[in-house]
Order: sequence, then C-alpha cells, then structure tokens
Amino acid sequence: MQSIRYERLLAFGLLALCCNARLFAEDATADVDANKPNAPAQQLSSAESSDTSQLQEVTVTATRRAENLENVPIAVTALTANSLQEMGISNTEGLQFVAPGLSMSRQLASASPFIRGVGSANASTPGLEDPVAVYVDGVYYPINDGNVFNFNNIENVQVLKGPQGTLFGRNATGGAIVVTTRDPQVEPEFDGSVSYGNYGTVETSEYATGGKGDVAANIAVYAIHQADGFGKNLVTGDDVGFNRSGSVRTKVEWTPTSADVLLLAFDFGEDHSDIGNVTQIAPGNLGLDLQPPPANPQDTRTDENPFSHGRNWTASVKYSHAFDWGKVSSLSAFRDVTNAYGVSIDATPLNLLFTKTSDFSRSAQEEVLITGTAGRLKWTTGTFIYGADQGLHLNIGDSPIPAINYFQTSIQDTRSYAAYAQGTYAITNDTNITAGARYTSDHRFANGDSVAGVGNSVPPGTVTLLVGNESKTWNSPTWRLAIDHQLSQDIMAYVSYDRGFKSGTYNTSSPQQPAVNPEKLDAYQAGLKSEILNHTLRVNLAGFYYKYRNIQLGSAASNGQNELLNAAAARIDGAELEVQAVPPTAFGHLGITSNVAYLDAVYTSFPNGPIYEPSMAGGNTSTYGNLSGKTAIHSPKWTAATAVSYSLPVGPGDYGVSANYYYSDSFFWDPDDILRQPAYRILNAETYYRFGPEERYRIRIFGNNLTRTAYETFGDGTAFSNLVSYAPPRTYGVGFDCTF
Repeated sequence: MQSIRYERLLAFGLLALCCNARLFAEDATADVDANKPNAPAQQLSSAESSDTSQLQEVTVTATRRAENLENVPIAVTALTANSLQEMGISNTEGLQFVAPGLSMSRQLASASPFIRGVGSANASTPGLEDPVAVYVDGVYYPINDGNVFNFNNIENVQVLKGPQGTLFGRNATGGAIVVTTRDPQVEPEFDGSVSYGNYGTVETSEYATGGKGDVAANIAVYAIHQADGFGKNLVTGDDVGFNRSGSVRTKVEWTPTSADVLLLAFDFGEDHSDIGNVTQIAPGNLGLDLQPPPANPQDTRTDENPFSHGRNWTASVKYSHAFDWGKVSSLSAFRDVTNAYGVSIDATPLNLLFTKTSDFSRSAQEEVLITGTAGRLKWTTGTFIYGADQGLHLNIGDSPIPAINYFQTSIQDTRSYAAYAQGTYAITNDTNITAGARYTSDHRFANGDSVAGVGNSVPPGTVTLLVGNESKTWNSPTWRLAIDHQLSQDIMAYVSYDRGFKSGTYNTSSPQQPAVNPEKLDAYQAGLKSEILNHTLRVNLAGFYYKYRNIQLGSAASNGQNELLNAAAARIDGAELEVQAVPPTAFGHLGITSNVAYLDAVYTSFPNGPIYEPSMAGGNTSTYGNLSGKTAIHSPKWTAATAVSYSLPVGPGDYGVSANYYYSDSFFWDPDDILRQPAYRILNAETYYRFGPEERYRIRIFGNNLTRTAYETFGDGTAFSNLVSYAPPRTYGVGFDCTF
C-alpha cells in the first residue's frame, strides 16, 4: 500500500510541478545564449511543422551520417517522437505495430526482436547476442535483458532491416534497432505526463532541459506502478502479470568551440515485474497433471509465483570534432545488467521444475568513427573494440527428480576487435555506388560447473560437472555492395548485396556444450523509394532474398537448461510496402501511415532437430528428427498495420483522435512447427484535447488491445509440455500532459 500511495503522490505532485514549470522557464530564459555554437538542429515531423499539408523530411543515420530517408539505399523504418506519440507507441515492444517486417516476443525479462524472420529463438542465456542489435545513442546493448524501455525522452527510432555487417558496432545478421534520445539544449524546456488506468496503473514521465553558455543538461524520469495483476496464480491465490518499473536518463553537453562537442550520458533502470514469466500450458495440450490450461489466458497454475527483478545502468562519454573535410568522434561506454527471475518450466501445481536464475552482463565498448567527403566520394571508416563478461547462477533445489537438483555457475568472457570502411561514390548526378567492408575477430572464453543440491542422488556439495577452460576464436570479413539511381526528382531505386555475420558462442546455460558455429547470412535486396503528389504521399517498397546458414537456435531441456544448437540452413524471401500520406482535407489535419509485409521462410536443411510432440498422457514426448522443409520460427506469412490520426481546432484548443490497427498471420514458436500462434488482430486508440496558452496542456483517453485479443508473446516446446505466455489484455485510462 505504501508504494501505491507513493505513486499517486508522485502523480499529484506532477500536476503541481506542471503549474510551476512555466515560471522556471521564464526565469531561466535570460540565461539562454542564442549564439551558442553547434546548437542542435530541430528534427522535423508532420506534427512539428507549421505546414501540415505536406510530409516533412525525415533524417536518418543508417549510414552513420545524417541523410534524407528517401535518399538512403537501405530498407529502414524511421519514427520520430511525435509520430510514435500519435500512433500510441510508448515502448520498444510496441514497435512491431508500426515497423513492417519487425515482430517482438517477450521472453522472461527481455524482449526478443525478429526482423524478417531473423531473431533469437527461445534462448535468452547471457552471452548469446541477438541477431537484431539494439543501440541507444550509439551504445550497443549486448543482451535482451533491460531492452524493454519507455520512449519518454526519444528523439527518433530507426529500424534497419537486413544484415548490418559494415558500419554498426557489433555484427548483426537480422538488422538493428537504433534509438536516439534527446540531446540537452540551453533553452529551458519541460515536459510532463501522468496517467491512471485499469488494474490500478499509475504511469508518470518527466523531461527537463536547460543550461547556460556552452553547457547544457537534461534529465528524463519514468515510473509505472501496476497495483493489480492481469491474472491470478490459481494455486497460491496471488496476483500475477504486473509491471512495476522505473528509469532515469541524463545527459550533459559541453560545446567549448563551434567544432567540439563533449557529451556525458548516464541512465539507470529497475524492473520488478513478471511479464513474460507467467507461463501456462498451451491451448489444446495437457500438463503433466493431466489438466488443460486455465480458462483465463492471464492466469497460471504453478506451485510458486513467477518473478523477475532486474537492474541496469549505462555510462558513456562521446567526443566529436568537426573538420572542414568531415568529423572524428569517439564513444566510450560501459553497460551493466543484472536480473534475477523464477519461472515454472512444467507450468503445473506439481513440484517438478521451478528454476531460479540470476544472470549478469558487464560490457565495455570503444568506437572511433571518422566520416568525410572528398569530391564525389562520401566515406566512413572506424574501429570498434568490445569486451564483455556474462554469466549466470542457476538454482534448482526442490525437484523430486534427483538429477535435476543442482546449483550451476557459468561465465563467458568475450573480446572483439573490428575495423571497417565504407564509401559512396557518385558516378553521375543521379547514380551512386556503395562499397563497404569490415573485418572482425571475436575471442570467447567460457567455464562453468554444477554442484549437486539437496535431493540429488549425488551427495550435496559434490561437483557433478566441471567444465575446464574452453576458448575459441572466430575471424570473419563482412561486406556491402549497392547501387542506387534517381529515376526522377522524387523516385529512387536501388539494389544491394550484404553479408552478415554473428559470432559463434558458448552456452552459459549449458556450459558442457561445445560452442555453436557463427551465423552467416547473404542478403540480396531491391527497393524503390518515392515521395510524390507534391510531397503528400511517401511510398517505399523493398523485396529481399536471404541465404541463411548455421542458424543459432535454443531449445529447452528437461533439466531446466537451454540447449543451443545450429540449424543448418534456411531460405527467406519476402517484400514490404510502407505508405505515409497527408491527404488534403477541408479542415483539420489527417495523417495516414500504413504498411504490409510478406514473408516466406523455410529451413532448407535441418537434420536432427528437436521435436516436442504432445502426449495423450500429458506433457510432451521429446525426440529428434529431420526438420528440413519446415517453416522457420516466428515468421508470419503476412503482417499489416495502419495508423490514422486526425486533429482539428475546437473552441480555444485542438481536438484529436488516433487509432492503430495491426494484423499478424499465424506462425510457429518452434522449428518442429507444432506450437502455433494463431492469426490475431490488435486495435489501439486515443483521443485528446489540447488547450491553454500555446496549447501547452493535453487531456487524453487511451485504450490498448481494444479487441481484447488473447495472443501469445512467448511460446516454447519443452520436454515437460508446450508453454506459452500471453501479452497484456485490454488496458485503458486517462492522462494529462503538459509542456513548457
């Protein structure tokens, strides 16, 4: 009760803060230096521009330099902070509703992104890096723990599709999610938001920035407290399915000259939730207790309550200097992530397998990036050094199965070195060729041991498994080749060929396993980008064909460990269409964003793959067989989304409404094509009214999953049973926002 009162006091305090923030802004205005060097340029979106009758230019950094989205020969979805707000997208998990080809699964305490069927499947063990890399302000997030965060201080988000084998930090076979947060400004600014929703959910966020002379700072704070769970544990009677988390992010920027910028950044996040850990038997299956799943998808029936307690922080220093010919920058960063969680693998009241795990990841990176222009050539080169210590402590101490009771400790040490270069040369005024290459050397060292626990047939404390020092090095070149041609002033076409590489790794969950081989992906892509009808319609189209080898897949074993293996090969092809329009209206402003994606992904070679067949006697029968020809996991044939926003002047303010509709075809969670997520539809909507001086205040009513769709956010076949975890049900509430 005290924490609930605290959150409500925080909410009411925010209202008072909003009322006083304008006084702070007016008092501080005298300190603003209008001639500050290197002042940040304003990002434009249709909502920010005074001319809302046209689409505004979108700037992306997919090539590590600022360029117009329509001039970059890469398939990328770019979303500004305002466009995310208009579409009701508030965190990383919601990106799948607006970015074609992207889907998200919530596995334990982390979100696992898939782009075009490439992602990390049922394997969240520390040290296993995701094929879809996540970067926040240039800092690489090496594990998925801690990558579910709110967008309260976001400048923009870019979803890059296809292998990132030249310019971005770590190699990635699937793509990258690049998040840029707001840089501080000398001119004071304050944004605040508070909302109250069903399940007793209080959510607040605040952002403030200001400075003097050549120094500016900002701070962003976010907190959510959900008092009631989405469901119940029918065994213990306790609530399950709740989100209680918070974060703070701050930056300090010093610009001593017009050519120099020093940026210090720090963020901290804490999460006490069980979202993704609430498991139940999949529909149509029986548990080992011969019982079907609970009638309510949000409920569970386990002997212990699931839990997750995570904490993460990041510190970085970035320095850049501008020359006449280009820019040199250096980014040094350290990230620390810890998480403790408990989950029932059998998902029954039987005391069989409830795993309690604490994992950690400590990583450091140093990147030097140099960009320049020489005549018709735009070039980029740099080096990336990365190191990480990642591991876990696994505790299974009360299972009636003797061999399962043990304590495990394991760790993997990673050292990586890479150098890269890429250039784009203008053959003519309308035609460019791009060539880039990277060479990466990854060294992994792993060790671990398991000690018998109480109930084990081996006396407790006896070392039953000891893995000595294991190490391996992988070296690989990757590259990119592309050509683009301006068909007209408003239409550009391109073709490209990329090689992606994802390093081999050890399995910290099962340290006795040998290392899995590196993934390699060859991507062939063609696309068309256009902005027509007097800049009121933007149409981007991309088609692709992938040859994917040594796919790293996870599979749950009967002793609580994850098995990590290589699927031999897959073929993936598909197409994506993105449309953005601002149709002319008699009054008000109408914005439409729509996309559709087609995906065909098949394992062309997968001998001896894991198969979990439901048993009439309850649970699963575990075997191995040839899975060649099976549909690749997490690869819906069709996905589509449409977001519509409309606003118009009403009285002294501005009234608006927005809705976001998403459709996903069915797909499979496991490579045996048994555990299936049926097709589903999601509808989110919001209505608001802006008012006050310069429309500084906004009242809104929002609703998510208004279709009340029970869809799975995680699924996994295990030796005990087929398990699923469901996404949140329908949520709704009211909110108040202010800005100064």
